[in-house]
Amino acid sequence: MSCSIRRSQPSRSSRRRGAAAIRPQAWGALCAGVAVGLLSPVQTLSAAPTVVPVQTFTSPQAVDQDDMCLWVHPQDPALSLVIGSDKAAGYVLVYDLEGNLRQSIHTGQPGNIDVRYGIPLAGQCVDLVAFNERDERLIRVYRVDPSTRTLVRVDDGAITTGSNYGFTLHRPMEGSLYATTGSGILRQYLLFENATGGISGTATGWSLERGTVEGMVGDDETGFVYLSEEAVGIWKVSAFDDSLATLIAQAGDSSGLWSDVEGITIHYAPLGGGSIIASSQGASRFTVFDRLPPHAPVGNFQLDDVTSTDGIDVLNMSLNGVFTAGIFLAHDGGNPSTMVAAKWEDIVAVVPGMQNDPQYWDPRACQTSSTTPPRGAAPVARAVLHPNSPNPVNPSTRIRFTLQENSAVRLAVHDLQGRRLALLADGVHAAGTHSIEWRAADAQGTKLPSGVYVCRLEASGVQASIKLVVAK
Repeated sequence: MSCSIRRSQPSRSSRRRGAAAIRPQAWGALCAGVAVGLLSPVQTLSAAPTVVPVQTFTSPQAVDQDDMCLWVHPQDPALSLVIGSDKAAGYVLVYDLEGNLRQSIHTGQPGNIDVRYGIPLAGQCVDLVAFNERDERLIRVYRVDPSTRTLVRVDDGAITTGSNYGFTLHRPMEGSLYATTGSGILRQYLLFENATGGISGTATGWSLERGTVEGMVGDDETGFVYLSEEAVGIWKVSAFDDSLATLIAQAGDSSGLWSDVEGITIHYAPLGGGSIIASSQGASRFTVFDRLPPHAPVGNFQLDDVTSTDGIDVLNMSLNGVFTAGIFLAHDGGNPSTMVAAKWEDIVAVVPGMQNDPQYWDPRACQTSSTTPPRGAAPVARAVLHPNSPNPVNPSTRIRFTLQENSAVRLAVHDLQGRRLALLADGVHAAGTHSIEWRAADAQGTKLPSGVYVCRLEASGVQASIKLVVAK
């Protein structure tokens, strides 16, 4: 929900000087408290450190670019793109890292937008950008042409969703591509290659009833999706079991999270670490939580002269000479036609306890499964290894696999050097879905230390693997 109180915007320099005046952050907090009634009695916000953005993204077509995603070029990260979604203008706008507009796509009312890499399509591995189309109640899908750095539409025009508001993509280690969207009731859709080499979609049966949810982000390493319920807080939901939903942060609690809770994104670090970052729109600040359970609050920060932020995105890898350790992107609600970018290392420097490892996370390297989505009427893979849940593992997890036929099965846990640590299944299993509990131990029952392990399935001529993160 956006604030309905309108105000004229002072210049950026006058906003910096006007310490005695009511700051934009205070207006946002007042508006949020009046709108949802969660901040009574009035709470006092402690000061949050401020980071100065170094780049802006705007164009003549832009009206309110309130969500975005970052596409990383496969050969040269300096040629990466910032892709903004402007539902007010009816455009998807594509920029280079220097803020130059490269493409504008006119479409009805694009909602939130996301990207995933290395998707099998028409005999190639392509990168897909997708968003929810609010007025037509569809999911739109585009592939990114790396040679021209432009988007090309590839969906069949028939991925219908009903009323939709927020949106995210999710591609767990099992390899299939999912989208989550909805309004009031959230639903999950499997996106797959159809018989003509385009993208079709079908509902999976996963659904979740919540209030107003716009911000969503999928954690492909762990198999969870994080949802920003605007007036309530942040939910952690299993992407494979809609009954597993936990409120990990509540608006108005001691973390500094304030309603409206809007954009949400993930910064990845080794051993399941990193951060979950949410936009506290009512306070014009960003609240940081530990990615590892129990998701303790880490801190808050602000962007200089950036207020009432909706969408955000982050990537902690080197892109160019400016963003040498990563980039943080944000919508500026005080100047809504504009998105801004800050240096990730500047944010890490002012939020104590945040990790930063620009060498760890490459979104192109996170897919390891040999299974692929269905193509037209072709049968699905004869054996599928599903993401484990929960992940990280503490103290145990369940590993599921599905067989289309009776088959000899070998399921084992290995370390990153390929040494087998535990054999979980070795023998003939019937067709169907099987579930095995693993208690983070080796074959002798000795508990394994915290770290990353690999679970490997061999069945029906299929080899597939998932990443297991043990965190104690």
